[in-house]
Amino acid sequence: MKIVPQLYMLTFASADCDDLYSKSVQLTIKMLASKHNGKFKIKNKDLRREKLEKPRRKLLQIFNVSKERNELANLNVFECGWPECLAPALEKLCTICKEMDRWLELCTDNVVVIHQKGGFRRAAVVVSAFMHYCSICASESQMLEHLAMQQYCKQHSLLPSQRRYVQNFANLLSERIQVNSEPVVLYTLVVRGLTKRCPVYFKIYGKMVPVFTSNVVTGSGAEVLVARFRPPVSLRGDILLKCCSAEDEFHQKCTLFQCQFNTCTVNNHSCRKIVFKNDELDYPISGR
Repeated sequence: MKIVPQLYMLTFASADCDDLYSKSVQLTIKMLASKHNGKFKIKNKDLRREKLEKPRRKLLQIFNVSKERNELANLNVFECGWPECLAPALEKLCTICKEMDRWLELCTDNVVVIHQKGGFRRAAVVVSAFMHYCSICASESQMLEHLAMQQYCKQHSLLPSQRRYVQNFANLLSERIQVNSEPVVLYTLVVRGLTKRCPVYFKIYGKMVPVFTSNVVTGSGAEVLVARFRPPVSLRGDILLKCCSAEDEFHQKCTLFQCQFNTCTVNNHSCRKIVFKNDELDYPISGR
């Protein structure tokens, strides 16, 4: 799918079998290489293995936003993948946009292909971020394609945390918000509106590494749950917060909701609390 003359989208459903997927990728790469004389890069947005064959043309370069593979060892590969159910780090978004801009500016014939197997959100996140990047940082020629990228983004819904990260990225680019270099200290967490009075616990990740797991807590009534952290938890950078049930009706643990934010976008001087409304939380497939 062509978004703009120099930007293509190549997405596949996660249910596609490996053989069908591999053949589709190879055919698409050959078509693009023939059409653009080999001058394109592929941004592959998966964490799973991608069977991308070594191109015949020396000018073909691959941006592999997926797990590193031996099949790509002899190619010029740029790795920057993340899970479909999460938002990418702000630093990763910035790096992707800079690399895309650099490649497109090298030659007017150069083309970028954003590749993803399994869903569409990660590809849409990159297009959304690059749209904002082009409107502020890139050349006038790329700004003319802003509306086409905007139209593509409107056709695909992102997770709340993904939308938050794209908006934070745009705000940082335009300097509408200033970077906070101080950590955010978490003393208390309040959850309102839980439909079940089930015991839950909270898991906190910093840069995708577990940094804290709370004790199991139970709501005190009126659908309000309060968890106090002693000692307080110091957070910095990209944070993922998960609220998990200690056990469901099948005596299994599950995630009730999760959300992501970056502490660099939080103003410590004017913000005494961080509030996420119901529609700003990422919910699991079960819809709880």
